[in-house]
Amino acid sequence: MNGKEKRDIVGFQLGNKLSKIKLIKNNQWRRQNAEIQLELDQNRLDSTSSSSSLPFLAVTCHWDSSNSNQLSLYSIPSPHYYRHSPSSKKMNHSMEDPYQFFSNENNSNNNGEIIDIQIVESASMGEFPLIVTNDSKAKLSIYSLETNQMESNQKERKQGDIQLVCQSSIQLDHRGASSSLSIHSEKKEMASGGEDGKVILLDQDGHEKTKWMADSLSIQSIAYLSRESILTASLTSQIKRWDLRQTDRPTGSTIAIGPMNSFVHCISQHPLQPSIFATGSSNGTVFVWDERLFKLPVAKIEAHQSNIWEIRFHPTNPDQILSCSNDGSVTICDTNAFSDNNRSSFKVESGSSVKTLIQNSSIGGSVNSFDYDRGTNSIVCCSDNGYLYMKSL
Repeated sequence: MNGKEKRDIVGFQLGNKLSKIKLIKNNQWRRQNAEIQLELDQNRLDSTSSSSSLPFLAVTCHWDSSNSNQLSLYSIPSPHYYRHSPSSKKMNHSMEDPYQFFSNENNSNNNGEIIDIQIVESASMGEFPLIVTNDSKAKLSIYSLETNQMESNQKERKQGDIQLVCQSSIQLDHRGASSSLSIHSEKKEMASGGEDGKVILLDQDGHEKTKWMADSLSIQSIAYLSRESILTASLTSQIKRWDLRQTDRPTGSTIAIGPMNSFVHCISQHPLQPSIFATGSSNGTVFVWDERLFKLPVAKIEAHQSNIWEIRFHPTNPDQILSCSNDGSVTICDTNAFSDNNRSSFKVESGSSVKTLIQNSSIGGSVNSFDYDRGTNSIVCCSDNGYLYMKSL
């Protein structure tokens, strides 16, 4: 695994085609990771340094390989590990490579291809973060992030000090894959949308609470709007809002219809305005919607040339929308959001722009997934070429 620097992009080769990446955001776990790394490599930064210098903890999975259901946990150097020097100078090679703590490669033969990864974190170190996956065989697996207990006189740490422990694996009542996944951490509830058009709600232990047919075709994306409502987007191009207060049979209504000859791959809710959400389409277009404005998008942004796999509002600057695509790019859209005392709304003004953060010529291959780190104001993404890339915004 060699670190490569392409302009202001840092890349690491991890192996097969990477389909998903999610970061553990809890600084206590990142600090624990740094302490382990100090024993593995004395040239690493001191674990007491700022959160922006702590190495990342990243959960990844692969596709299109013999181990397409492989789930891995890596320690990845923060962008702040790298010296801000001219490209003619070499990087600090003592901090160059990621470190793999965990892989379920030898225990994953009975699972299908992983479709999505969701992480539920708690502020307390005593409550282990949970990693939830769904797969092509309609299995939902719940892992906890834990540390091995080691004797104090043990001088050398072994791979596996931080590991993912499978707590349960649930066979969902879908015909075909579990094609989408969403978690409401405060409600302690999970939602699975299936290729069969069915939505299944489960409690935090994976016990089924209710289920219903939400659409006639595959649910491509599912997302909680609140404790009482959930959004689904299907291959019919319909976006539906479901009222969960009627627990035995949630009621749904179509609140948006996507463009002809395309469908929604992903949904992201505005962090400050709950009625606002953005969608990424199969034709590369970002749409912004207000559920109060029936079926009409309030913004249309030509962000990519092909399928948008993931989308999210910038957590600290929600005027901006980040997205990654099959065209091999990651973009950030400046939407110029606004609000006043009488209403809360959203629009794209004439000065709005799309900035390409990472492009195909830099990496080659689809960018399938990304995550954002607030402490370093950077993104981490993964690609079909087996590389993981980091870029500061």
